[in-house]
Amino acid sequence: MIEAVVANLNDRYSRRNHKPSDHRYEALAWTAALSGLRGGELFALERQDVDLLHRTLSVTKQAQNVGKQRVVGPPKSAAGSRVVVIPTRLAAMLDLHLATYVGPRPDALVFTSDEGLPMHRARWAFVWRRATAAAGLEGLHFHDLRHHGGTLAAQLGATTKELMERLGHSTMRASLIYQHSTQQRERELADRMDAVLDRHSTGADMPPQVVPARPRPAGATADGQPRPGGLP
Repeated sequence: MIEAVVANLNDRYSRRNHKPSDHRYEALAWTAALSGLRGGELFALERQDVDLLHRTLSVTKQAQNVGKQRVVGPPKSAAGSRVVVIPTRLAAMLDLHLATYVGPRPDALVFTSDEGLPMHRARWAFVWRRATAAAGLEGLHFHDLRHHGGTLAAQLGATTKELMERLGHSTMRASLIYQHSTQQRERELADRMDAVLDRHSTGADMPPQVVPARPRPAGATADGQPRPGGLP
């Protein structure tokens, strides 16, 4: 799913103008999907917030658009200020992204527009809609990638507290949604097991029966025969 959208983000120029693919937004999409950061937090990330050595992203602010004005302020809540550990592959992707698209200043924005300017949410929404439509995934919102990150973390065993810290939730209620989603998937898996067992119960594709081993009589060999001379 994400791969298809990323491919269309990369080819947004080549399809129309026969230009080489541009990977400016590839790291943005994967960071959203694997870190669980909100859109405003992603668009406020600066070079100094990315620690490639320790594979962390420091979330200290968020960017919002009020009309045509870009406003940068604190995260949504106190819990929004956090440090998120990212996978090694994402760190490698961000390393290349920083070297290719991000200026050298510590406060240089990590994710910017094609022109290297701060990303306006409306502009990004337009780019995202075109990419998802080309991938046949109309209706997939950019914010859905944050949900993907939360659900993935829950499926991999994150506790409610860990989800709260990773996603910047101030209450348990929001994080429990992801664990509920994981439980739903587990129910679906159990239902599939029931379907398999139902097929087996009809006699079709019956699995081999497990026959419990009978206790060996005293003084008998492994095949149940008496030992010669009563030897042990």
